[in-house]
Amino acid sequence: MKRMAVIVMVLLLVLGSGLAGLMVIGVIPTPLADPAEETAEDEGNAGGMAAGKSGFTPPERAPMLYPLEDIVIPVIVDARVIKRIYITARMAIAQGQRTPVEYGLPRMESAVNDRLVVYFQNHFAKRRRPAVRDIKRELVTAADQVYGDMINDFLLITVFEQ
Repeated sequence: MKRMAVIVMVLLLVLGSGLAGLMVIGVIPTPLADPAEETAEDEGNAGGMAAGKSGFTPPERAPMLYPLEDIVIPVIVDARVIKRIYITARMAIAQGQRTPVEYGLPRMESAVNDRLVVYFQNHFAKRRRPAVRDIKRELVTAADQVYGDMINDFLLITVFEQ
């Protein structure tokens, strides 16, 4: 009886490892993945492949990255903090715009906090995990309000919740 239990446990372990491997390489869809993200990625890849073009265009030169202070956003639901979101990001700024960007940092931090606090309150009412694409969109919108065309994009280094 003990041998049978060991054999069953080993078979379950091997089966689980095999399924996890198939999920990693994309043969089986991951149950924890956000369905909206998967459809957007599939549509983007299918459109680029159908036209015979690659969806990636390399930049002419490396972007100038300006580090932001680490962003900590409290998620407030029912007048209490249920979790905190930690974000480490870099701004891709236009060449020669470093000094104006430095002078606008306090306004930028305020705009980011204002946008992300509201975003996360609404987001976590419907979902369980932070959506990186939406966070990046909110950061770009805040940068457009403060800087205009000086900020090209954001590089998100880490996004995690506690």
